[in-house]
Amino acid sequence: MNEQLQQALAAILNKTMEGVEAGASFLQAELPDVVQQLLTWKLYSSLVYGALGALLLIVVALVVAKAVRKEKIDPAGGEFRNIKTTLIWDNDGDAHVGAVFVCSGAFFGTLFGIGGLLELMTAIQIAVAPKIYLIEYAASLARAAG
Repeated sequence: MNEQLQQALAAILNKTMEGVEAGASFLQAELPDVVQQLLTWKLYSSLVYGALGALLLIVVALVVAKAVRKEKIDPAGGEFRNIKTTLIWDNDGDAHVGAVFVCSGAFFGTLFGIGGLLELMTAIQIAVAPKIYLIEYAASLARAAG
Protein backbone atom coordinates (compact mmCIF):
# COMPACT_ATOMS: atom_id res chain seq x y z
CA MET A 1 0.00 0.00 0.00
CA ASN A 2 2.82 2.38 0.88
CA GLU A 3 4.60 1.65 -2.40
CA GLN A 4 1.44 2.38 -4.43
CA LEU A 5 1.01 5.69 -2.61
CA GLN A 6 4.59 6.67 -3.39
CA GLN A 7 4.13 5.79 -7.07
CA ALA A 8 0.93 7.84 -7.26
CA LEU A 9 2.65 10.77 -5.55
CA ALA A 10 5.60 10.51 -7.95
CA ALA A 11 3.20 10.50 -10.95
CA ILE A 12 1.40 13.59 -9.64
CA LEU A 13 4.71 15.39 -9.07
CA ASN A 14 5.92 14.49 -12.57
CA LYS A 15 2.72 15.81 -14.15
CA THR A 16 2.95 18.99 -12.09
CA MET A 17 6.56 19.55 -13.13
CA GLU A 18 5.68 18.97 -16.80
CA GLY A 19 2.86 21.52 -16.51
CA VAL A 20 5.12 24.09 -14.89
CA GLU A 21 7.78 23.57 -17.56
CA ALA A 22 5.20 23.90 -20.35
CA GLY A 23 3.79 27.08 -18.77
CA ALA A 24 7.26 28.56 -18.32
CA SER A 25 8.22 27.84 -21.93
CA PHE A 26 4.94 29.36 -23.13
CA LEU A 27 5.52 32.51 -21.07
CA GLN A 28 9.09 32.73 -22.26
CA ALA A 29 7.97 32.51 -25.88
CA GLU A 30 5.15 35.07 -25.47
CA LEU A 31 6.91 37.58 -23.20
CA PRO A 32 8.44 39.76 -25.96
CA ASP A 33 5.05 40.12 -27.65
CA VAL A 34 3.36 40.98 -24.35
CA VAL A 35 6.01 43.61 -23.54
CA GLN A 36 5.64 45.13 -27.01
CA GLN A 37 1.86 45.30 -26.65
CA LEU A 38 2.20 46.88 -23.19
CA LEU A 39 4.56 49.55 -24.51
CA THR A 40 2.30 50.28 -27.46
CA TRP A 41 -0.78 50.56 -25.24
CA LYS A 42 0.92 52.85 -22.73
CA LEU A 43 2.38 55.02 -25.51
CA TYR A 44 -0.93 55.58 -27.28
CA SER A 45 -2.95 56.02 -24.08
CA SER A 46 -0.54 58.69 -22.84
CA LEU A 47 -0.69 60.41 -26.24
CA VAL A 48 -4.49 60.46 -26.09
CA TYR A 49 -4.48 61.88 -22.53
CA GLY A 50 -1.92 64.48 -23.60
CA ALA A 51 -4.01 65.50 -26.61
CA LEU A 52 -7.13 65.76 -24.45
CA GLY A 53 -5.20 67.86 -21.93
CA ALA A 54 -4.00 70.21 -24.67
CA LEU A 55 -7.51 70.45 -26.10
CA LEU A 56 -8.91 71.22 -22.64
CA LEU A 57 -6.35 73.99 -22.12
CA ILE A 58 -7.23 75.50 -25.51
CA VAL A 59 -10.95 75.42 -24.69
CA VAL A 60 -10.32 77.02 -21.29
CA ALA A 61 -8.20 79.76 -22.88
CA LEU A 62 -10.87 80.50 -25.52
CA VAL A 63 -13.71 80.59 -22.98
CA VAL A 64 -11.78 82.84 -20.61
CA ALA A 65 -10.68 85.14 -23.45
CA LYS A 66 -14.26 85.47 -24.68
CA ALA A 67 -15.63 85.95 -21.17
CA VAL A 68 -13.26 88.70 -20.02
CA ARG A 69 -13.23 90.74 -23.23
CA LYS A 70 -14.62 94.26 -23.04
CA GLU A 71 -15.35 96.34 -26.09
CA LYS A 72 -14.08 99.86 -26.66
CA ILE A 73 -17.10 102.14 -26.97
CA ASP A 74 -15.35 105.50 -27.22
CA PRO A 75 -12.35 105.39 -29.57
CA ALA A 76 -11.09 108.81 -28.46
CA GLY A 77 -11.59 108.38 -24.72
CA GLY A 78 -10.37 104.83 -24.40
CA GLU A 79 -13.30 103.70 -22.27
CA PHE A 80 -13.98 99.97 -22.30
CA ARG A 81 -17.42 98.64 -21.49
CA ASN A 82 -19.61 95.82 -22.56
CA ILE A 83 -22.40 96.43 -24.97
CA LYS A 84 -23.92 93.08 -24.05
CA THR A 85 -23.73 90.83 -21.01
CA THR A 86 -21.06 88.13 -21.05
CA LEU A 87 -20.21 85.38 -18.58
CA ILE A 88 -18.21 87.78 -16.42
CA TRP A 89 -19.36 91.34 -17.14
CA ASP A 90 -22.84 92.81 -17.18
CA ASN A 91 -23.91 95.81 -19.31
CA ASP A 92 -22.63 98.35 -16.78
CA GLY A 93 -19.13 96.85 -16.81
CA ASP A 94 -19.48 95.39 -13.33
CA ALA A 95 -18.59 91.82 -12.47
CA HIS A 96 -21.38 89.36 -13.11
CA VAL A 97 -22.15 86.37 -10.86
CA GLY A 98 -21.04 84.10 -13.71
CA ALA A 99 -17.45 85.12 -12.98
CA VAL A 100 -17.37 82.58 -10.14
CA PHE A 101 -18.32 79.77 -12.50
CA VAL A 102 -15.92 80.89 -15.22
CA CYS A 103 -13.03 81.20 -12.75
CA SER A 104 -13.80 77.82 -11.14
CA GLY A 105 -14.12 76.12 -14.50
CA ALA A 106 -10.93 77.75 -15.73
CA PHE A 107 -9.04 76.70 -12.60
CA PHE A 108 -10.11 73.05 -12.67
CA GLY A 109 -9.88 72.88 -16.46
CA THR A 110 -6.33 74.17 -16.29
CA LEU A 111 -5.41 71.63 -13.59
CA PHE A 112 -6.82 68.72 -15.58
CA GLY A 113 -5.30 70.06 -18.80
CA ILE A 114 -1.84 70.27 -17.25
CA GLY A 115 -2.31 66.78 -15.81
CA GLY A 116 -3.13 65.52 -19.28
CA LEU A 117 -0.11 67.25 -20.75
CA LEU A 118 2.11 65.62 -18.13
CA GLU A 119 1.04 62.26 -19.55
CA LEU A 120 3.05 63.19 -22.63
CA MET A 121 6.17 62.63 -20.52
CA THR A 122 5.25 58.94 -20.40
CA ALA A 123 4.98 58.85 -24.18
CA ILE A 124 8.36 60.55 -24.52
CA GLN A 125 9.94 58.14 -22.05
CA ILE A 126 8.55 55.13 -23.92
CA ALA A 127 9.79 56.52 -27.23
CA VAL A 128 13.25 57.43 -25.97
CA ALA A 129 14.00 54.89 -23.22
CA PRO A 130 11.55 51.97 -23.22
CA LYS A 131 13.73 49.76 -21.01
CA ILE A 132 13.84 52.37 -18.28
CA TYR A 133 10.06 52.73 -18.52
CA LEU A 134 9.66 48.97 -18.16
CA ILE A 135 11.92 48.93 -15.10
CA GLU A 136 9.94 51.75 -13.48
CA TYR A 137 6.65 50.08 -14.40
CA ALA A 138 7.79 46.76 -12.89
CA ALA A 139 8.94 48.59 -9.74
CA SER A 140 5.54 50.28 -9.42
CA LEU A 141 3.81 46.90 -9.80
CA ALA A 142 6.08 45.44 -7.12
CA ARG A 143 5.32 48.33 -4.76
CA ALA A 144 1.59 47.93 -5.36
CA ALA A 145 1.72 44.18 -4.75
CA GLY A 146 3.69 44.31 -1.55
